[in-house]
Amino acid sequence: MQIQCSYMAQVKTRAGCGSETVDIPDDSTVQDLIHTIAKAHGAALCTILLDDQNQLRKHILIFLGDEQIRWNDNTVLCNNATITIMSPIAGG
Repeated sequence: MQIQCSYMAQVKTRAGCGSETVDIPDDSTVQDLIHTIAKAHGAALCTILLDDQNQLRKHILIFLGDEQIRWNDNTVLCNNATITIMSPIAGG
């Protein structure tokens, strides 16, 4: 299935693109998607997304459509879902 991924803030910089379509197997979870993205983009993105235990870093935010989802919810994705991955944005 195909997932539409958008990247914001530092995640966008590390991914080298603002968005992309990612192919993953049917019945994949958010965790599967993040691991696929991290592997595809290499160490620069992997280190900002995942910690030493291969778990999502606490400061990374994930949205399915407009709804924030949690890493441990084991949310199963559906074809053409839209996922946004971002790090916190600071400013003044």
